Amino acid sequence: MQGTEDFRSGAWQGTQGENLDVTIDLGESRSINSISPGFLKDQRSWIFYPKDVTFEFYDENNNLLKKIFKMLPETGKEEESAVYRPRYETPGLNKVRYIKMKATTYGKLPEWHLGYPYDGEAWIFTDEIVIN
Repeated sequence: MQGTEDFRSGAWQGTQGENLDVTIDLGESRSINSISPGFLKDQRSWIFYPKDVTFEFYDENNNLLKKIFKMLPETGKEEESAVYRPRYETPGLNKVRYIKMKATTYGKLPEWHLGYPYDGEAWIFTDEIVIN
């Protein structure tokens, strides 16, 4: 279930004041060709893209097979909602059982933000993580 540009759609999972840390158990070893998370920004509602995202792929014995680290676009001052769905290719990645995704929170709101005087912290909103 993928979210829309409206955070109230019911498809988003949000967290505030902490990094997003997700572990996916595929149930059995599989080949993975790509992974694609979804992130929302709506700075008026204190929702910012994470600063970065890390994926770690493990086999059934918890041995690390591959690690991907990517910076995400910065959430700017523009007053618009947007969904960002990057796709990260993992060709030839076999015997994957567990996938760990970590997304780093933006943290304290920037000085230009209306929530800054209230010591506000950004939210991370994510929806479905598509694995092919």
